[in-house]
Amino acid sequence: MIASYWSVIPIVPLCFGLIYYRNYYLRAARQLKRIESVARSPIFAHLKITVKGLPCIRASRSEETQRLEYHSLTDQHTRACCFGVGASRWVGVRMDMLCFLLLTVIAAMLLCLGIFSDMQSGTMAIVLIYLMSILGAFQWAMRQGIEVENQMVSIERLIEYTKLPPEEATNATMNDVAMLPLISVDPQWPPLGEVQFQDVWFKYPGKTNWTLRKINLHIRPGCKLGIIGRTGAGKSSLVSLLYRLVEVQCGRILVDQVNTAQVHLADLRRRISIIPQDPLLFAGTVRSNLDPEDRFTDDALWHALETVQLKSVVEAMPKGLRSRLAEGGSNLSFGQRQLFSLARAILRDNKILVIDEATANVDLE
Repeated sequence: MIASYWSVIPIVPLCFGLIYYRNYYLRAARQLKRIESVARSPIFAHLKITVKGLPCIRASRSEETQRLEYHSLTDQHTRACCFGVGASRWVGVRMDMLCFLLLTVIAAMLLCLGIFSDMQSGTMAIVLIYLMSILGAFQWAMRQGIEVENQMVSIERLIEYTKLPPEEATNATMNDVAMLPLISVDPQWPPLGEVQFQDVWFKYPGKTNWTLRKINLHIRPGCKLGIIGRTGAGKSSLVSLLYRLVEVQCGRILVDQVNTAQVHLADLRRRISIIPQDPLLFAGTVRSNLDPEDRFTDDALWHALETVQLKSVVEAMPKGLRSRLAEGGSNLSFGQRQLFSLARAILRDNKILVIDEATANVDLE
């Protein structure tokens, strides 16, 4: 019993030593984990792009270029991982040294007590055995605490998303970005589909160069307009401005003489149809993907499917309009997914339709 009391005394400085090394290590470990997480994302993005564009890569004989880029991204990620492993080994060695030092001190104390008192050798052995178990538990607790701190970096990234400024609320009365009051539009708006860009200037946050400079554009009702340009010319930015995914810094965009900055986001986006280059389908039924708001009858849905030549495809499914589609429409071909987007646009029958290379994977018929 006397030996067990004396053995507690050296454990106190051990705890302080372990906590000191833990805090010292975590200052670097958090940053290394962040670097490793940031370096991991480009690898996945590169692999996704490579698999998607494999035919083009082979046709242009760019395999070596893609391979070198992949090796460069992997080296950056591996470098961060190696530093993280090295830091972990560094703190592990020092924790082992502290525990070994404590074990040595207590063994010496037990030896002295055995010489100058009547402590039995069995008691000394039990103290050492339990001490080794306690030291193992201390190290395990410290390592688990360190691992939790390292994994909190992922939680930090999730918290960043929760703190992103939300889009406009459905009951909002003011456009906080453009500082303009929001108005209620007629249910039939826009009756014509006239679009005007008046002296529009735009640049993305954090950028110094203007993406769009003094854009003046007038699209008359019923007109078909094609926008052609190189990559980065601002084609997608025009669509983003029309949908108010981003706000205009200068100028205004009018739809049937109504400033889009004063229209509620839900109303604006509901009145403009789009057929994207990469169609989006959700896990659900054919009906829920074509008509999420359940506004149209089955006859209208079948008519839209027949118009885009998908009626036979849906009829061949076990439950017709109630048949399930996989996440992202993975049980359909790419062309069929784009035709689903076209069927959505036909159902809504909006006066404005935006097409982003939607026919790239659909045959001419």
